[in-house]
Amino acid sequence: MALFLGKVIFFILFVLFGITGYFYILKSSLNLKDAISIDPKPKNPSEE
Repeated sequence: MALFLGKVIFFILFVLFGITGYFYILKSSLNLKDAISIDPKPKNPSEE
C-alpha cells in the first residue's frame, strides 16, 4: 500500500513538473521568437 501511494505521489509530481516545464519552455521559446524577430529589423508601427 505504501509503495502504491509512493507511485501515485511520484506520478502527480511528475505530471505537475511536466506541465510547468512545458509552459516554461513554451513561454521562453515565444520570448526567443520575439527577440529574433525584433533583432534583424525594427517592427513597423503599421503592422501592430
